[in-house]
Amino acid sequence: MVLDPQIGTFASKEETENCHWFDVSSYGSKLNKPGNEEKWFKESAELHSQLPIFCGNIRISLEEDKFKQLVGVRDEELKSFAPLVKLHEHFGLGPPADPESLDDSDLEFLAGQASERVSRIALPQETLQISKKFLVVSRNAMKLVDSSDAYACPFEIIACEIVRQPGFHEDVLIILTEKGTLYTVAFDADFRPFVLQWWHSADFVDTPRALNVHPCFGEFLVTTDYNLQFFKFTSNYRFELISNLTFENSIITGSTFLHNGYRPDHLMAFLALSLSDRITLCVAQWGNVHEERKEVHPLSLLKSDPITSIICLGDTRCLIFTNKEIGLVTANQIISGELPIPCFQRSRLGDEVRKCFDDPDLLSMLKSIRPELNDFVHCTVLATSNGALCCCLIDDKDNTKFLALTRFKGLCNAFLALNSCKPGNFYAVIISSFGRLFEILLDLTTIEELVKDYKIPALQNIVSRRTLYAGHIAGDSLLYVAPSQIYTTKQDCLLLLSQATVSRITVGEPNLSCSRLLTLRSFKTLNKLCIIDCSTLPEKWKKHFLDQDASADVLRFFMIEKTPAGSSNLILLEWDPGHKVSRSRELDGVLRDEKRDTVLFFFTEENIIQVTPRTIYVDDLEETGRYEHFTSWPLTGALNNGKMLIAWNSETGKMLFCPDIESASSENFFEFTCPMENERSVITAVSFIRASSMRAWVTVVCDGTVFYFDCSAISDGIEPVRWFTDHRIVFGNSCFEGSMFCNLEGEMYYCSHTPPIGDWHLSRMNIEIMHKGPLEIRFLNTELCLVFAPQNMLLLDLRKQSATNIPLVDGRRNSIILDVQCVRGLYFVLFSDGLEILEADCFTNTPTQIVVKATRIKGKKYFYSRKINRMLIANLRKKCLDCAKLENGKLMSLDSKCMTDFVTVFDIITLPGDSRAIFLVIAGTIPASDSKFALKLIEISPSPGKLVVREVSYKAVDADDIGHVQMRASAANKFWISCGKAVQLLQLKPDGFDFVRKSETLPHGICCFDATNDLLVAATENDELYGECRILDGDWRALNMINLHGVKGRLKVNIINDMCVAVYGDITDKKGALVSQIFFYRVVGARLECYNTITFKESIRDVQYSQKNNELCVLQEDGVIRLFQGVEKEHEIQGIIGQPESICFSHASSQSGCWRISATELSPVTK
Repeated sequence: MVLDPQIGTFASKEETENCHWFDVSSYGSKLNKPGNEEKWFKESAELHSQLPIFCGNIRISLEEDKFKQLVGVRDEELKSFAPLVKLHEHFGLGPPADPESLDDSDLEFLAGQASERVSRIALPQETLQISKKFLVVSRNAMKLVDSSDAYACPFEIIACEIVRQPGFHEDVLIILTEKGTLYTVAFDADFRPFVLQWWHSADFVDTPRALNVHPCFGEFLVTTDYNLQFFKFTSNYRFELISNLTFENSIITGSTFLHNGYRPDHLMAFLALSLSDRITLCVAQWGNVHEERKEVHPLSLLKSDPITSIICLGDTRCLIFTNKEIGLVTANQIISGELPIPCFQRSRLGDEVRKCFDDPDLLSMLKSIRPELNDFVHCTVLATSNGALCCCLIDDKDNTKFLALTRFKGLCNAFLALNSCKPGNFYAVIISSFGRLFEILLDLTTIEELVKDYKIPALQNIVSRRTLYAGHIAGDSLLYVAPSQIYTTKQDCLLLLSQATVSRITVGEPNLSCSRLLTLRSFKTLNKLCIIDCSTLPEKWKKHFLDQDASADVLRFFMIEKTPAGSSNLILLEWDPGHKVSRSRELDGVLRDEKRDTVLFFFTEENIIQVTPRTIYVDDLEETGRYEHFTSWPLTGALNNGKMLIAWNSETGKMLFCPDIESASSENFFEFTCPMENERSVITAVSFIRASSMRAWVTVVCDGTVFYFDCSAISDGIEPVRWFTDHRIVFGNSCFEGSMFCNLEGEMYYCSHTPPIGDWHLSRMNIEIMHKGPLEIRFLNTELCLVFAPQNMLLLDLRKQSATNIPLVDGRRNSIILDVQCVRGLYFVLFSDGLEILEADCFTNTPTQIVVKATRIKGKKYFYSRKINRMLIANLRKKCLDCAKLENGKLMSLDSKCMTDFVTVFDIITLPGDSRAIFLVIAGTIPASDSKFALKLIEISPSPGKLVVREVSYKAVDADDIGHVQMRASAANKFWISCGKAVQLLQLKPDGFDFVRKSETLPHGICCFDATNDLLVAATENDELYGECRILDGDWRALNMINLHGVKGRLKVNIINDMCVAVYGDITDKKGALVSQIFFYRVVGARLECYNTITFKESIRDVQYSQKNNELCVLQEDGVIRLFQGVEKEHEIQGIIGQPESICFSHASSQSGCWRISATELSPVTK
């Protein structure tokens, strides 16, 4: 399509025979009528920040209606206390410093008053049922990891902590937002979060920095730039402001509680102040008698660099960090004014050091392993910016020792893990890395003293790791990649790109991430799994087969293995979840027939049952208790429900039923036949049903029909009692309350067993499943079931009517799924090439993530090539090329000699085309030239086991301004390049680069542009929008210049097609508020015309469109990813997307009540 100047719009090829016609869109869109390519969108789904800032185990009471007494909004009366305590910059107006020393004998008396403070909190009158959940909090959302639900918040969270008060069995979450508002949050019995109180004061306008919670009591403090605000909980859900300290003209650079044990009548806080070049350390202390009164003891340091952080070491000591050294200071030193402060080298730790947690259990474990550590009394775990995890030990004489625990790429924080069930010399800790949380198991016997944190070998001391939460860091850009064998979907896949990671994102479609525990290739001859959980065995068989002294934590399973010769073996598999090790052994003499295939194997109270193709064996392992039932026709399948047994032949429809296999005899077996339409009919599913009346039925699926047989009437040889024929059912399964079925198209149906059988019917389930084909069904419980196809696994929630994808580990594109069983929370997946045992980790919207090389270096560009199924990664600063295999995340470095000639690399693009090779164009500066830059054409060709990189051509280009060079590919042999105030079109020829045309020279430099074969749109540094389009005679025409007013920062341009150009950036709206907008332009009458806008509260980082998905994806600065679905008719989105409603509902500074949490508002619960 090209512009027809006579009608002022684009004309299709069919409307003109002009020989200069070119396709206008890189997506190949060809619409016949002018204007039909305008894109309109509606809001579809959103994914909030996935970067965890806090995690921990939270105790939740399962009491129903526990918030009933809190319903209704009430203003909280603030406690009246003296005006703000203002400390003069020379601290001449501070309160008297008494006592002078922490060793004062009066403190022992104060410590004995603990009961008075605790008595303020009412103890619960009865024992409640408590559930422990693992909670993850990100910048704007909360999530319990064992649930697919995430709860977006209408505020930006900068800090949060779990408050665990003495005498209460339930925890609450205290949240500090970027606006300085505090919220208490608790979860109801259905694990939904509710805000129970908020607090905000308009008196403080400086920036909130930190939230510190005392580990033993319900007291916490909020630190801003100039203020300390002291709070305490007065009940389990409510808190109040006690007092605050204001430091005029001094900035608070660090603060922390001193954890002085269970001494509620003497609490202390440590803080550092900075005033110009003067550094002051302070200790604030107080008791509960006059809790409003804070005694502040300052100590000024005459020569010190600014303090960057403070780390508390136990009751009275702290480490203070500057950029040059680390100091150890005690509260006694500050109170008594003792100088100097002992310091030691800063270089052993990274640029930034974060305190993670204190752990006396780790100290005890280290002492038991290394007796030379017996004198140390406190242990604090630290994380450094070099990815190191260390611990600092200190003794009573203030001697310190740093131990190197491990180093993990991207590690930025660590959290306390439960170690009560871990092996003796192994220590578990939770670490955060690139948006993911891992529980790692460390071998403490190999721990060494820290020398330099960056010299710790990567993954040192790590025995195993498990993913607890799979999120992602804030991305820089988005990329849609075409579907491939890696991802079992027909739609484009969305990737989030950052300087450190490549993450696959599924917005609105959660996934269940799993880890592979074990692979057993010996099971590759099976086509059906037979697994028995040994914990469910009758006591007779537990005593017979299992070691009674073995650890109760070890999981044991009986499994049937089939040899290539067709014989069967009984395997006892043991899995130790603590050590992540397995052991298996073959049990001889248990199977009555080991030479034939085993169709079914199970235990009853007294017998072992083995079903082979021709015989059913009943054996109590005693000579007198054996029975064999022979069949005249082969058995291809069998199933038991307790003592009931059903066996069948799928091809003939013959079935054999035994109501009580314990009392097996020839009179106790009954044969019947399932109705079959023709010789090609096959039974595809059989299951048992036990309704609430304890009546039992057998369900058989054959020829698309569902048959129900009454087990109590089978002996009479009657016909099916009920059947359904309308839905072409292929697979089905049953549980106590109902049955599920799937037809050829992948549609799911449900039959409830609650009413009488005469009222049973199949109802279509409203579950959207991308897989369009039959799915086999396995019930996990009455609300969850697992469904699978040869290349897919999904978890269905029947109550929510939702489906969760379970990605196959490492793609598994060369094998298919034959069977799946879920036992003891583990997924046993039988593939065509072996058995894998998977463990469910967490629900996630980031199913895969690749960590690239040089994660700290910015300036990377990513290109996906479907030809080689690789992601090319160009590091512009290091001038090197890598590629990543999306299937398994493996990275490979490419020959980068072609880039080393450049002094600076400006930009790299790939050229589209059908050839097997990949062509890159690189632009950069060359040595000894201030007015030229160079272009290189690079070819990357696949070769067995490697990719060959070679330079094809080179061209030096003269330029007036080479400060900002950008390129855009428009065809296999054409690309645009901007430099300074103009854009040029270049073409590739056999002899190299050839100049085609140049745009008009603009009055200001170009900051961003996009172009196709027939349209060019550029944004200038002066917020101007310039365009050119190609007309029918092949020439180019300039479009109108548009001036956008109120723009803050730089505009970005993305051409979706020639009638839809997205221009976006920050802009000041009519009310003077800063928002971010996407302007949609079309070309009408040789003019760029804005026909639609979408407004956002947060700034936009990137906008991408997928033609195949017909969706627009927007990445915001706060990490939120939003999807907009394309619609055929005109649709305008009103309001500001992401704009929260007012949180405060009155002029009060605090309110209590009960509020539901959503992404845009807190809505009060009124009943």
